[in-house]
Amino acid sequence: MAPSRLRLAGLALPAALVFLGFFVVPLGIFLHVGGQGAHGWAGYALALGDARHLQSLLATFILSVLVTLATLVVGGICGLFLGRHEFPGQGLLVSILTLPLAFPGVVVGFMIIMLGGRQGLVTQLSLALHGGRIVFAYSVWGCFLAISISPFPAWC
Repeated sequence: MAPSRLRLAGLALPAALVFLGFFVVPLGIFLHVGGQGAHGWAGYALALGDARHLQSLLATFILSVLVTLATLVVGGICGLFLGRHEFPGQGLLVSILTLPLAFPGVVVGFMIIMLGGRQGLVTQLSLALHGGRIVFAYSVWGCFLAISISPFPAWC
């Protein structure tokens, strides 16, 4: 093997070990333990054959693709702007944009409920302004917002 290929393999080894240790091994354990349940391996086939499970799996996949695309677009534009321009208050803006990285998912979910839940801020404002309630926290849009908030700063 050429020295450059040997060096490349040496550099890729830590990434491969992390991938093995944090993805492949836990996934294997998950499949093994799941295969020993009440239905055994047939439980996976039962779940994938049920229309409700497939619909839920498809909705989750579509939601993850939409969140990824939205995060890439908004975060990419934000990152390009911040990388190409300097202005007063830029440090404060970057601090505010990276603040969601410090929040655990439970806090983000609670924030969405406090904003768009049945008694949330947006609901109360919509009730006061036009007499109707806008409740989005318990819908797909609430999930979309909650999932989008956490990774957004990573792209800026």
